[in-house]
Amino acid sequence: MKRIALFGFFGIGNLGNEGSLEAVHAVLRTAAPTAEIVCICADPDVVRATHGIAAQPISSPRKGGSGFLGKWRNLAYAVQEARRFDLILVPGTGILDDFGMGPFGMPYAVFRWTLAARLAGVPFAFVSIGAGPVVHPLSRILVRAAAWLAASRTYRDQNSKDFLESIGFRTGDDRVLPDVAFLLPPPPASDTVEASSTVGVGLMSYYGWRCDPESGSAIYSRYIGQMIDFCEWLLRQGRRIRFLIGEDSDLQAVSDVQSALQERCGDLSGRIDLEQPHSLGDLMRQIGQTDAVVATRFHNIVCALKVGKPTISIGYAAKNDVLMQQAGLGEYCQQLEQLDPARLQEQFLALWADRRRAAAQASSFAQTARQVLDVELVSLIRGLTEDDRRAAAAAPGLSQARG
Repeated sequence: MKRIALFGFFGIGNLGNEGSLEAVHAVLRTAAPTAEIVCICADPDVVRATHGIAAQPISSPRKGGSGFLGKWRNLAYAVQEARRFDLILVPGTGILDDFGMGPFGMPYAVFRWTLAARLAGVPFAFVSIGAGPVVHPLSRILVRAAAWLAASRTYRDQNSKDFLESIGFRTGDDRVLPDVAFLLPPPPASDTVEASSTVGVGLMSYYGWRCDPESGSAIYSRYIGQMIDFCEWLLRQGRRIRFLIGEDSDLQAVSDVQSALQERCGDLSGRIDLEQPHSLGDLMRQIGQTDAVVATRFHNIVCALKVGKPTISIGYAAKNDVLMQQAGLGEYCQQLEQLDPARLQEQFLALWADRRRAAAQASSFAQTARQVLDVELVSLIRGLTEDDRRAAAAAPGLSQARG
């Protein structure tokens, strides 16, 4: 019986990460039905309870030791654990960036496990992942090294592949596949009533790329203020709002916007809805009860497209714009830190006038993405699980790392 590890920062309340794990776990159950699957993750208790998957921590459970001693202990732990598996696989997510952390957060953890897998002779595969931005110079070195140490890489968009090229890694014939969350089953069809015009507004507690509430307070305040103004504008047009989130921390942003709207607009009963989702399935069901979506988080956009909703993206990285362009909705994008409120209102009115075409475009794109994944991702994973040791031996050589 093969033992397969799913590696990533799971169990931390990020719905996009959890949905990616759910999607690839389901593929594995089809492609390798007899395999024993274990998740190497940030919070094993949460993963076990949420997904019913055996789980273990990314870092050594032994306490004590910091600096060099702690790093050596974590590497030794990773090598020891890697030897227990036939394949270690990263199921999607934007794992090769440094959003909200320094070099010794996610970049070092990923490098450590790719190195451990190479030392153990076990293939490590990145499957339809996002890469970049990576701001810190040391983080870039670690990300490039992790890509080189892996036996296999596929990316969720061309932008991720191009990013790795830009920091000196030769991607060669590495492939681009849709984001794995497009494999998740859509919710049951929900009839929306356009006369009520419910708008899904996806908020994020965003403090800049470093995710530092102290240094990023001005960024957060400006964004929240702009979203308060936009939501007030929607309400005064007679529209209802359903708030959407993608991570537990986003509840703070919703609370701040809702409190301000209460002060400005008075009684909001029946005009604003919030239901905390616990999975991307929950989120898609909520989006199904809207007529259009304006959102920030990447997997809010993925879910809106899957459900076939006219969508506007207010992204904090290029990944949102790339996805919207792929879906044929590139004119409905802005960047969060350069958000133009007047243009956002214009975009919404244009989207609403164009909503039937935009919805059809979103549905068509999501259906095509799922069809590609049904064939290509299942084939890729089946190939990895059937030929894992040979894949490790064929891992890229030094020619793929340059500079």
